[in-house]
Amino acid sequence: ITDRLQEQKIKVGGFLSIGLNENGKRTGFNLLDLESSEQTELCSDKKDDSRIRFGQYFFNNETILRGLEILSPNQVSDKQLIVIDEIGPLELNDGGWNDAIEKLTESTSTPQLWVVRKSIVKKIPRKWNIGNAYIFDISESSILEVENKLKEILFPEGLLTL
Repeated sequence: ITDRLQEQKIKVGGFLSIGLNENGKRTGFNLLDLESSEQTELCSDKKDDSRIRFGQYFFNNETILRGLEILSPNQVSDKQLIVIDEIGPLELNDGGWNDAIEKLTESTSTPQLWVVRKSIVKKIPRKWNIGNAYIFDISESSILEVENKLKEILFPEGLLTL
């Protein structure tokens, strides 16, 4: 979805979490900066006492700081869409991207696309004042459906110049 929007010259900021697998087993995630395409290790299942442990993963504090920087108001001020993949239990417990989400929900009206686990999606509007929300179930919604709804939100007058 983000690739398709960027191909249409829509300014997308934020990041994606890219799953890392070894021998068919999820071992961690990289953070992909949507503006620079740069990837850095976000977390790993390899024990590391210098990292923050949450669940089965050990989080790279430098990458958490990088993610917060990517989502800072000055970095996303010229963006038409802000993507956060993902918002999970860590953020609900005031960690991870929580501080950036707080600032974004208070300081910008730029549409945002958040990836959230189905099991916690109802907790999100209780934690942050998100205003109007559209919920897409990845197992039911097509890429085209999500893309079209995003373009409808971004361009309510139907104006999209390529």
